[in-house]
Amino acid sequence: MKQRLLVALFLPLLSLGQPSANSGNSLSFDSAFWQAQEYKISGRQEQALKSFLQCDSIEPDNALIKIEIAKIYAEKQSIGEALEYASKGWELDSKVKWYGFLYTDLLLADGKLLEATQVLEQIADLEPGSADPLFALTGVYLDLGKWPEALRALSKIEALRGIDKEVSRQKVKIYLYQDELELALVEMDKLITAFPYDFEIQLQKADLYSANDRQLEAVGIWKNIISKSPNQPTANLRLARWHQSIKEYDKSYTYLKAAAASPSLDIDEKIGLLLSFYEQTERDSTLLSKAYELLDIVVQSSPNSAKAFAMKGDFLARDLRLLEAREAYLKAVSLPEGTKYEIWQQILLIDAELNKLEWLEADSKQAVDLFPTQPLPYLYKGITSLNQGDEEQAIEWLEAGLDLSFANRALQERFSFFLAEAEYTNSNLDQAFKYFEKALDINPNNPTTLNNYAYYLALANRDLAKALKMSEKSNSLQPQEPNFIDTWAWVLFQQGNYTAALEKINEALSLSEPKPAGFHEHKGDILFRMNKVEEALIEWEKAVALGSNNSVLLKKIEKKKWYAN
Repeated sequence: MKQRLLVALFLPLLSLGQPSANSGNSLSFDSAFWQAQEYKISGRQEQALKSFLQCDSIEPDNALIKIEIAKIYAEKQSIGEALEYASKGWELDSKVKWYGFLYTDLLLADGKLLEATQVLEQIADLEPGSADPLFALTGVYLDLGKWPEALRALSKIEALRGIDKEVSRQKVKIYLYQDELELALVEMDKLITAFPYDFEIQLQKADLYSANDRQLEAVGIWKNIISKSPNQPTANLRLARWHQSIKEYDKSYTYLKAAAASPSLDIDEKIGLLLSFYEQTERDSTLLSKAYELLDIVVQSSPNSAKAFAMKGDFLARDLRLLEAREAYLKAVSLPEGTKYEIWQQILLIDAELNKLEWLEADSKQAVDLFPTQPLPYLYKGITSLNQGDEEQAIEWLEAGLDLSFANRALQERFSFFLAEAEYTNSNLDQAFKYFEKALDINPNNPTTLNNYAYYLALANRDLAKALKMSEKSNSLQPQEPNFIDTWAWVLFQQGNYTAALEKINEALSLSEPKPAGFHEHKGDILFRMNKVEEALIEWEKAVALGSNNSVLLKKIEKKKWYAN
């Protein structure tokens, strides 16, 4: 509509100003002009250009036509041609401001900054009451490094508009470029007088003092701000750092707390403060009480920030306050922007560390739903299913997680281990032993994998030589582990080396407190094979007294005979 109105305004002038040699020429121009407008409005750029060029050939002194041609060339990124026509259009009619602005933009695009300033000065003269060309002039002068000219343009703007923040900030920059610190400070004082409660201006002045080794003057400004606004975060942070630099740590911490308590301080800055304390408290535990106090302040001042509660969880988890850490993490994931896998991972790790299988089952299921491409939740879901006696479901979860852990060999090892356990419990021994092999291919020095694989081989009476090597290795990797020594004893028992087996089971019992029922049953089995039936019965009965009541054990006692489990 604006374009059509513009055309409507210009047409009468064009008609009146056109020297008409004959009516046919005018009709030809009008026809080409309206055709060009129709093409332009419908987005047919090339056809519009041809029609405008036809108009230009008919009326070569028509400024509007040349500007229209320049605009199309500019849209086509043909800057040279656009400049040629814009220059001619401006030369023909330098009283239309927007012609000049188009020409200026093209000059700037072509890197002709000096020529652009000349055009902008002409535009400024056209409208002495307008600040727009002066702002544009200032920008070009700044690009050219013509500081005095830029200052003159800014002063003209100031004369038109009064004290203006943007104008004064530009003047401050120019004074600083010219190394005129005092003039920059005077300019800032003008702004502070005009806007006494705009603390951002005062903070900038203080930073200027600080950057020029006039620290005490900066401190005076920060304290003045705090006298008017006690929780102004930036002033408090600056004072905190100042007092820390002169080793006044208590004062520094007081200002730090005030900054952290400010709701207007960005949460990422608060987290930065807490991270600093996190690192310091790892080296100096005496700062822990201050760190936790600061944590509470941040949480209270940002009660809807998941980051604040997650940070609190990190502190608590590091300090082994696991129940409190879990509570903080759960609060974090309940808040907007708290659905982060890293936080859920911490929750799962805490559930596992606390051996809270009910929590782990529920939390891992929710984590799988939220993050279906992350493997770790599948591992814990598989483990909880295995602990609940649902081996088939455990295998499904673990196989799904194993497929997702292709880029993480450590996780592949854990999935393979628990798949081996699940398949063994499900009586799929061959499949179980394949998964044990896969786990050991990834990590041949995992003592638990070596021990469990050796034990299951011994129970199945298969590959006993291999089982013995794995058991010996697991015990060398983790000495004096009673369960591993019991496995060693059982492999020796299956090999018929009863004397060595008895020595190992006695060692396992000596290291255990309380004594496991299974160890006594194993000792009884070994003694029976050594023809020490009465001693064997004593050990079996100890196993029953300790709570073991499996049917095979009871049958051994009743029949006074050994049976394989």
